[in-house]
Amino acid sequence: MNTNLTQDDDSIEFQKAVTSPYKCPQHLLIINDSQFLSSLRDQEEPEETFLIVSEIQQDIHIVISSKFIKRIRYTIQNPYNTEQIISSLRRAQQFNDDNLQQVHQYVIENEVTLKIYTSYANQYNYLQERIETESRILSNEIKLRSYLYSILEGLKYIHENNCVHMCITLKNIECHKNEYRQLKINRFETLQEIKTKLNPDLRKYLMKTLPHIPPELGDSNYIIQTSFDIFCLGVVIFQMCTCQLPEDNSRTNRLILKKFISKELTNMILLMLDFQVENRPTTTTLIDNQWFNI
Repeated sequence: MNTNLTQDDDSIEFQKAVTSPYKCPQHLLIINDSQFLSSLRDQEEPEETFLIVSEIQQDIHIVISSKFIKRIRYTIQNPYNTEQIISSLRRAQQFNDDNLQQVHQYVIENEVTLKIYTSYANQYNYLQERIETESRILSNEIKLRSYLYSILEGLKYIHENNCVHMCITLKNIECHKNEYRQLKINRFETLQEIKTKLNPDLRKYLMKTLPHIPPELGDSNYIIQTSFDIFCLGVVIFQMCTCQLPEDNSRTNRLILKKFISKELTNMILLMLDFQVENRPTTTTLIDNQWFNI
């Protein structure tokens, strides 16, 4: 049974439908209303619901059925290379790390659209909303330490599995909050193997997608290395601390960062943003940085 509900529908009937112990496995409710989604986020969803959130042309769909799992669905339209995305997702399905969102399933809808199902995150766009929409910096270095450590542990796992994420951005780092916020890396459609030549279609996609371009993308013969992710993460941390993108000048970036954060964290971010690939630290080196022990 499919029922389309809007904000004008009786929310009591909706709650009855969601919590009813008698509903059949085929029972399905679809809500296409962003305001209703916002109100739902403030409540604790019933354990028996299967929650899928999808952004399709700015419409948000919630699908609720009687399964004991929660997932998020997102849709890629006009992907850079369908076959390569499928290969990346197949590899990501094998990942098992608490700092990564799990890829449960993907569906090829047509030649230019894929639906991807990943683990549910109740504040999935927390970073993007806070930094890009609300322009609120993260100045608490205790929180920054926790957030950065989670991302680095996730990246370390990816790199140890001979892969590079290739698109670490605010949008692709999701958040789930229980007693505290835990950040998790998501969106693995750009996942690539280390030391392989960068696909020209992916290169064009990244040039349009990344908010600040790693200098090595200017090389059409670029061979993929883990240092690419380190640069992208440096951009993300710079944004979290300043609500702006870094400049292509180390001295300028240092002056900007010094206004907001400690010298130790400033130095670490500048190392990550080094234009010389060989000068950037690895995830292991960063995790061992003394700043995490201050």
